[in-house]
Amino acid sequence: MRPSTLIPSISVASLALICCCAVASVLAATPYVPQSAQELTRNAARLVQEQEYEQALQVLDRAIEEDSEYWEAYYQRGRALAMSGNMEEGLEAFLRSCELNPGFANGHQLASLAAREFGDFETAWDQAIRAHLAGADMSSGFAQLAERSEVPADIDERIAAWKIFVADITADEALARSELPDQQDQESIRQLLQESASDIGTIQLHVRNAISRSPHFGLVPEPALAQYVLGISVDEIGERQPRSMEGYLRLYDISTGEAIYYRQISLRNISAGGSLYGELERYIGQLEVWKQEQGQEP
Repeated sequence: MRPSTLIPSISVASLALICCCAVASVLAATPYVPQSAQELTRNAARLVQEQEYEQALQVLDRAIEEDSEYWEAYYQRGRALAMSGNMEEGLEAFLRSCELNPGFANGHQLASLAAREFGDFETAWDQAIRAHLAGADMSSGFAQLAERSEVPADIDERIAAWKIFVADITADEALARSELPDQQDQESIRQLLQESASDIGTIQLHVRNAISRSPHFGLVPEPALAQYVLGISVDEIGERQPRSMEGYLRLYDISTGEAIYYRQISLRNISAGGSLYGELERYIGQLEVWKQEQGQEP
């Protein structure tokens, strides 16, 4: 659906108001962060609300030093910068927040607003569409963008993308099966999973980002907003470094509860960073090809 009603461009003051009203919520899949980083970020959020932007930024610098992967510190940093008129750096902070917590509607929405005010309309449209798919009401945002820039040619297809919730990675099936390898009893698998918790969290984040960026899918923050659930199950995990992982990727139709897509996956080194990301992108790319081959929308 193309936006039709044109609304005057939002002002910096209006953006500030929207930022003040935006409420950050931690998604279920958000990794644990040190309490001190959380406390510092909460303190900074109060300072932003009180329009003490410079103080807030100083506190957020400390929060990011404490945990450079804490998404909400960047989200609040984006608010402080945007509300003080620094749209360029505010946009950078919002985009970093979205990388660390993709599918958070408020984050994508404010990234779109900051990009629009900065004049980066390609990013503004992309983030607006992601916000819409994640559950935000973007009707006025689309209209304001349409007034100031060309509507993307593929907007109808992107808005109609399949809405997917990425579930937590699990080893329940492997633990329940009697045919587990002799050298990996249930206790050893639990221990290996505990030792690999950070890497498994990184895998899930990479998958969520790949779904969020896909023109064929839309990432949602909770199952209630989804048409499909994407699940990864661990079948076997390597005992030695570099640690490998074998498992399955399944796409479930929420309306029926049935798995409509099933593929075995093999990751050679779950701590490998760039190469791991490339492997995961390949598996999501295969899912995209399968979706296109279906020739139908849900």
